[in-house]
Amino acid sequence: MVTATVDPHLGSRGQASFIVPKGTKASRKDRSTKKHGIRASHTAEVVLDECRVPGRLLLGGKEKLDAKIAKAREGAHTGAKQPAMATFEATRPSVAAQAIGIARAAYEESARLREGPRRVRKPITRTRRSPSCLADMITEIDAARLLVWRAAWSPATAVTPTPKVSQSKLKAGRVAVWVNRARHPDPRRLRVHP
Repeated sequence: MVTATVDPHLGSRGQASFIVPKGTKASRKDRSTKKHGIRASHTAEVVLDECRVPGRLLLGGKEKLDAKIAKAREGAHTGAKQPAMATFEATRPSVAAQAIGIARAAYEESARLREGPRRVRKPITRTRRSPSCLADMITEIDAARLLVWRAAWSPATAVTPTPKVSQSKLKAGRVAVWVNRARHPDPRRLRVHP
């Protein structure tokens, strides 16, 4: 399934979803994305270059799309959110929680190495992996975790979840990357801070 913009002037209100069968002419999988975690979920760029699909593969049908576009052009409410956006919003807290798990594992590895034998501690000391660095790591992880909890709780209380859910995923992702970089023995990689 591909969600594409059929009317650029309408932004996300001018989108439609299509089924693009595997092997469709002018579609190809490009490079795969390397990730810090969640490697069981394959992520790659899909390139559609002058790709044409029959109208029967438009989800909901052409008449429904035409009516939706006409309403959007008039400024009227077009109904429910696109399925892709609704899916993103529903999965953001769980993706953020996975990032927290990745950050926590990196923190625990850093703490373990700091307390290890002298020969293991040496490269860690070069990165100035002091107790304050570990304290910064766990503080950022806890702050991100609280945002994730708030995002997961807000839909249950009928509060509009979008900003909170987006904030939690943004913070948790940044923290996971930063903690992973902070535990690396190369001090040049410590520049990014969440």
